[in-house]
Amino acid sequence: MGASAGGIAALKTILSKLPEEFPASVFITHTSPTAPGSLDQVLGSVCPVPVRMAKDREKIDGGRIYVAPPNLHLIIKRGFIRNAFLPKENGTRPAIDPMFRSAAHSYARRAIGCLLTGYLDDGAAGLGVIKDEGGITVVQDPHTAQHPEMPLSAIQSLKPDYIVPLDEIAPLLVTLINSKVSGKAPVTETETRQMEQVTTCPGCGGVLHQYTDDRVIWYQCRVGHRFTSESMIAEQNTVIEEHYWRFLSLLKEKEDVARTMAFDQRATVNAAIDPEFFEKQAQVAAEAYRRIHEIIEEFGPVLFPGMPAKEPAKSPKNS
Repeated sequence: MGASAGGIAALKTILSKLPEEFPASVFITHTSPTAPGSLDQVLGSVCPVPVRMAKDREKIDGGRIYVAPPNLHLIIKRGFIRNAFLPKENGTRPAIDPMFRSAAHSYARRAIGCLLTGYLDDGAAGLGVIKDEGGITVVQDPHTAQHPEMPLSAIQSLKPDYIVPLDEIAPLLVTLINSKVSGKAPVTETETRQMEQVTTCPGCGGVLHQYTDDRVIWYQCRVGHRFTSESMIAEQNTVIEEHYWRFLSLLKEKEDVARTMAFDQRATVNAAIDPEFFEKQAQVAAEAYRRIHEIIEEFGPVLFPGMPAKEPAKSPKNS
């Protein structure tokens, strides 16, 4: 299960409705930077199934719920767990996509991916991998999501097997877990293609290539930073805005230092450098600061508006 903004309440709703004898292993990644480090305890307080923070290389047991630890990707291997300090994906670590991809590659048709409330589109690409490998995909009905952007992105990029209201997810999971796994192999395979577009990675400054398959476009650099289109724009906005304010701060510092140098030269007998040399730099730095600040005030709301809210056009139905 993957969730972001609004995810703690959604996860508590689902987990509280699971039966005590729920036999499957459940893996949870919550991507919000404000998620508590004791998320396992928060969820465990309402869940009849044992909840624990995932430990690196621990054996996977049925009837257990594993929560991704802070600042580590939760990677699902065949029979055990890896907590991996790998490059951020979609600007976050842990991220939902690597958990979904690893579950699909390790368990194929036995994997069930469940995507809940959240911003942007983390989880949609990984959910597609689960579907490609023959697993089952479940998406929260956007109308019941506190933040519908993530569910809507998944619905738009692939046809989930189930789109259900939050209150119905736990009963659905129970039904799916108690159902026989289909023996059919995946019908289609997606081909990953590297596109011509190359840009700069906002995570490390390296070369970032654009990739696409039959459903989604994403960007990835050589060290492994990976972004969907929406998260790429959001991360670029963050980096550009940070550079703006850093540049303004440097101009202020230059003005202060230049005025100090001018003062020192005036106070020095037989000064080697004309104080006006430094005074001029201070004046120009102050003027540059003023003009750039005005430009940011004028264009900032348009350059960095944040992603617009997605609205479901109509109530989705189960496939």
